[in-house]
Amino acid sequence: MSSSFWSRAVTSLLHWWERTVLAIVPGTLGGTSDNKPHLPQTDHRSVGSIGEAIAFTYLRQLGFRLIEKNFRILGGEIDLIMLDHESIVFVEVKSLVTTTNDDPSEAVDDRKQQLLTRGALAYLKQRRWLERAARFDVVAVRFSQHPKFFIDAATCKIDMQRLMKTAVHVEHYRNAFEATGDSFYG
Repeated sequence: MSSSFWSRAVTSLLHWWERTVLAIVPGTLGGTSDNKPHLPQTDHRSVGSIGEAIAFTYLRQLGFRLIEKNFRILGGEIDLIMLDHESIVFVEVKSLVTTTNDDPSEAVDDRKQQLLTRGALAYLKQRRWLERAARFDVVAVRFSQHPKFFIDAATCKIDMQRLMKTAVHVEHYRNAFEATGDSFYG
């Protein structure tokens, strides 16, 4: 990827992070009620939120448009619902802090695929979009170091530019799996 791509991605991600994640996602870095920054209570939540922000920015740079994020379904949620040209794309984001070549996307097992399939069907029915083309993508975000190690001491926020340049690998799996399971959503 070109450095201008990553520069645009980082700038976009920083703006999105400040407007969206810090303002509304509990458990991420940001101000408390007394306006003092704090670390998240659970690291897996912060890694997941940062991974979703990175995946969102990455896909947007590829031309995807956001329809909805964190769509609640029975038993979980669909991380991102995006539009790629005319196709509705249900995106599962998996993030992992590892120094090996472990692939976070391997966590999208048969049970998760069935859950996402039922959720996607419910979403398409709700919107009356059953005739539209749809697919399932997985975005794997691998951190070689935990994002908390990239906190800028002056601002108490994550230095996203440094994080993206040194500790993040993104892998996008288009059509990661076919719709599976039964068609009942209940």
